[in-house]
Amino acid sequence: MPNFDFPSNDYQLDFFSYDHYFCEMTIYGQPPEYFNSFSALFLSLIGFFGLFKGLKIPDITYIYTSFIVNGIASFLYHYTNYLGWGLMDRFSMIMIAIYFYNLAFKIFEFFDLCSPFFDILRVFSTFYFTVLLTICGLQNELLFNILFGFFLGSTILFMILVQFMNKKFDVPTQLLNYGWKGIGLISTAGGFWILTESFCQSHWVIKYLFGHSIWHVCVALGGYYISVLMSYLLVKSRKLKVKYLFGLPYLKYTPTNFNNNSSIETNPDYLP
Repeated sequence: MPNFDFPSNDYQLDFFSYDHYFCEMTIYGQPPEYFNSFSALFLSLIGFFGLFKGLKIPDITYIYTSFIVNGIASFLYHYTNYLGWGLMDRFSMIMIAIYFYNLAFKIFEFFDLCSPFFDILRVFSTFYFTVLLTICGLQNELLFNILFGFFLGSTILFMILVQFMNKKFDVPTQLLNYGWKGIGLISTAGGFWILTESFCQSHWVIKYLFGHSIWHVCVALGGYYISVLMSYLLVKSRKLKVKYLFGLPYLKYTPTNFNNNSSIETNPDYLP
């Protein structure tokens, strides 16, 4: 009978063990990565903005709370380079992707656009997230980034479908433009991440580009703009108006008059 060398049953990861560094750290030679750390908090700020100014739609709210958690975890990760914070950073990224897919499927169901094709996509998305969580746990950073890039690319497919089916959706041009603006910002974010982390060692000037910090800002804004469009698609009532605060759009219900008495819809009809 073969003599197997079984691993120890008490093996566990150390939360405070060193993970790896990003391009910015080559400037200082040790953590913290100052620009990467503090720019990550912009994700949390956008999350709080959406949470308090956005429509109270459950899955949209969870996207915003995931932004908040991701920003804090990413701040601590870049400030310390500890493995535990790195895992929290990646897992909260996955949470954002899960809620996005769930919302996308709800939107197509709401408008009676589902078909066997979407059932296949549901199976594929479940398999995709199972693999992504596994890769994250195994700490394969490169493969995780590649697979998460697939999710970012799928947001383009979502926008193409919304644009193509807009006779059914009846989305105002202004809100469609917000969606495409979000896609542009996310694409910019991904481009800076790839440029910075791929050429950091071969081109010394790249480390002064602070591309990962640009990723944090652009992906936060891009995700928020897409969430505004998704909020509009999910809400059955069309008594909505786009308002702005700090230059960012948000949707607000408009007052409705009944028997000449001013009243505001306090319990709007939306998808659960």
